[in-house]
Amino acid sequence: MEISLWLQLAGICIAGAISPGPSFLLVSNNTLSRGIVHGIFTSVTHGCGIFIWAIFTVGGVSIFILALSFGIHLLETLGIVVLIYIGFRMLCDGGNFETNIPVNPLKNISLKVSCLEGFLMALFNPKIPVFFLGIFSQFVSEDATFFQMTVMVFTATSIDILWYIILSMVMYRLSWNKSIINNLSLAQKVSGIILILAGIIFGFRLF
Repeated sequence: MEISLWLQLAGICIAGAISPGPSFLLVSNNTLSRGIVHGIFTSVTHGCGIFIWAIFTVGGVSIFILALSFGIHLLETLGIVVLIYIGFRMLCDGGNFETNIPVNPLKNISLKVSCLEGFLMALFNPKIPVFFLGIFSQFVSEDATFFQMTVMVFTATSIDILWYIILSMVMYRLSWNKSIINNLSLAQKVSGIILILAGIIFGFRLF
């Protein structure tokens, strides 16, 4: 893969990763309400989900799956469930930021929960299939070598993980400033409501 083409791919992946969406809200919420460790683990497992989508895309499997009406219906349904679940959890966690929870928050909430949430969000976030099929797939050529496909997969995965780890660190740093905690709490609750409403709207359109 030429450097110029790789830079284009990397730029597209960066733009896709940093664009606000459910994943952004999830990582921010897990960091603020559970701590930096949960935020980082959520970021890494979210990247694992991106890794799967990238492999499916370069291998042409995602196009086959989404070509089936059942595949589309299943992904949309699971995406709605994930959105509503994350939204309700944000409402429940509202205001319970890292500065207000016990010294060792890991005893209260298992890291497995944060890992699972990150992974599921990457798999069923509605915007991710659109990104990979509509944009990422344009960089996949029929004569691409195994090395080229590997570079593409790991570029998308590493950029996603790195961005959300950076986001976790920024949000954790913000949680030190007590003057902005109230604003963050309100933003978290509003985000939860937005995700719930989005899930409900998608549900009405689907069914």
